[in-house]
Amino acid sequence: MCEFIEDLKQTNLFFHIESEEMEGLLHCLCAKYVWYAKGDTIIEEGNKVYDFGIMLSGHGRAIKLDRVILISLLKKGNEVGVVLAASLEHKSPVTVQAEDDVLVLQIPFERVLARCEKACPGHDRLLRNYISIVAEKGACTARTYRLSAASDNTGENIDLLTAYSLRTTKKNIYNSDE
Repeated sequence: MCEFIEDLKQTNLFFHIESEEMEGLLHCLCAKYVWYAKGDTIIEEGNKVYDFGIMLSGHGRAIKLDRVILISLLKKGNEVGVVLAASLEHKSPVTVQAEDDVLVLQIPFERVLARCEKACPGHDRLLRNYISIVAEKGACTARTYRLSAASDNTGENIDLLTAYSLRTTKKNIYNSDE
């Protein structure tokens, strides 16, 4: 797990966690690397989601299959299934697919909540980071909903949402050129 520690430190989830803590923390979380080939399903619409992930390489997309609507594009450093894993229902409203070969660090949500036997400060920081990610995604969803409700014309909604998305997309802490 050591080879991706510097990459992980650049993500929102592992922000401000020291390198020395990372390997032990990943072990405590029962984190595992999972490879997905182009076209593979990472999360399937309608399935329950108990693990979330961090994309370490490749690209993915979240789509709504009943209408083949692109919901979001995913790249290195993006979180996958963070809100779903934390929800009580856990069922995914979208399918997440690999657009090319993808490496994901998967983490069981229950391990984030479990108290670390070592009471390491990194685990506490990770939980705070997780809550911050979920809060930001909730706020973004609320802003998107308000924008879509601002117009009755579907074409205007799409234009508004596209413009909003381009203006508000935070550059990932990763600083990747991908």
